[in-house]
Amino acid sequence: MDPSLRRDEETRAAVKILHLAGWYYPESIGGTEVYVRSLASRQREHGHAVTIAAPLVGLSGPRRDVQHGVDIFRYSIPDRATRDEAQGRTSVRGVAALSGFLAELKPDVAHFHSITTGLGLNEMVAAKNAGAKVVVTSHLPSTGYLCQRGTMMRWGKTLCDGHAKPVKCAACALEQRGLDRMSAWSLAWLGSVSGSAQWAGSGRAGSAFQMTELIRFRLEQQRLLFTVADKVVVLNEWSRRVALENGAPEGRLVLNRLGYSSAGEFRRKPPPEIAPTRVPIRIGYLGRLAESKGVTVMMSAIARLASDVRAEFEIRGIANDAEGIALSKRFADLAKSRANVRLEPAVPHDGVMELLASFDVLCVPSTSFENGPTVVIEAHAAGTPVIGTGIGAMLELIDSGVNGLLVPPGDAVALAQAFHRIARNPGVIDDWRNNLPQPRTMAEVTDEYEALYQVILSDNAPRN
Repeated sequence: MDPSLRRDEETRAAVKILHLAGWYYPESIGGTEVYVRSLASRQREHGHAVTIAAPLVGLSGPRRDVQHGVDIFRYSIPDRATRDEAQGRTSVRGVAALSGFLAELKPDVAHFHSITTGLGLNEMVAAKNAGAKVVVTSHLPSTGYLCQRGTMMRWGKTLCDGHAKPVKCAACALEQRGLDRMSAWSLAWLGSVSGSAQWAGSGRAGSAFQMTELIRFRLEQQRLLFTVADKVVVLNEWSRRVALENGAPEGRLVLNRLGYSSAGEFRRKPPPEIAPTRVPIRIGYLGRLAESKGVTVMMSAIARLASDVRAEFEIRGIANDAEGIALSKRFADLAKSRANVRLEPAVPHDGVMELLASFDVLCVPSTSFENGPTVVIEAHAAGTPVIGTGIGAMLELIDSGVNGLLVPPGDAVALAQAFHRIARNPGVIDDWRNNLPQPRTMAEVTDEYEALYQVILSDNAPRN
């Protein structure tokens, strides 16, 4: 943490804080939602006035309620945004209610945790107009507006170098939409020709032709982000480096790494000398069921294992959309054909730590950039090592071969080999357990945010 952000607890004044997230409970459950709820609850305990605002499709009008002692404001956005609304070129229908709420609430700090339809630069400007200081925490791989694909994975396969360039990024985004790479490169280059986007026409073809111009627009939004926001917070060193290399002013950028939050008391598993790992080993998956989380890779790896491999797999997936439901059915089919696979209901947050402690190893097979993920930190806190993929912040959390293992993203063969290895030699898991790092906590994360708020509210924040 920047030493200039440190303040004694006694000197911190109460602050009126509005957290803004693109999705929130009970309609959506994910890492950002857990993060915002934990942060808001702790800040409320510290004497701050805390409110959460989030858009929601399908509301007839604004809705207010209270969850865990925190006021929640929901405002309506359309289920089908126009192209200009989705791209942030115009205000989204329904967000006028948020502007009115900002004017009524007059928060000291408006802390944005998402950049999405109905929550972006226009809403940040509205918060500034209401007199708030603006803090933006970049939870998603896009690192603001840098990655149109949304995964920070070049061609969807390997970790991008993070250098955002119009033609390069347009080609990658077009390939994601189904074009072969040669056609994607050609269309991206043609779209870069001055004035060509104006005669490209409308519809799907016109949208594809205008991709390069869209990337240019997004990079301008990235520049404006660091003009409007008083501070932009990133969650890992890789994201900080990428933001700087793409022109972010260092004085506006803050690193505040993720921490875990236990909703109640939990017992970390005993050390290996007291409770050594035994076969059959228990390997768990905990999180959202999505292709980007690598769940199909994990299914393929399990299917490759011989029937005599002494490992049991427990899948605790969140299926809150069509993709998740389809993947849940695929896991259920796998469980029917293999006695060592169990598909169980998602676990409430207050049961996460106990569940993680019951696993011998947690598998996090993500195929897109992970800013955390929080579940890795929670597993370490519970005393459970992780097999993950060598992308994103997992490179900063897992010392491969020392306190866990990293395999290439999307490589089902390598993942199957990892499962086979630890099932044959569970002592490897105990070696990893003895070298687990001491994870950060949400209490530390909250303290750093509160110090940051005091700095920007004091008018001493760097303005470069």
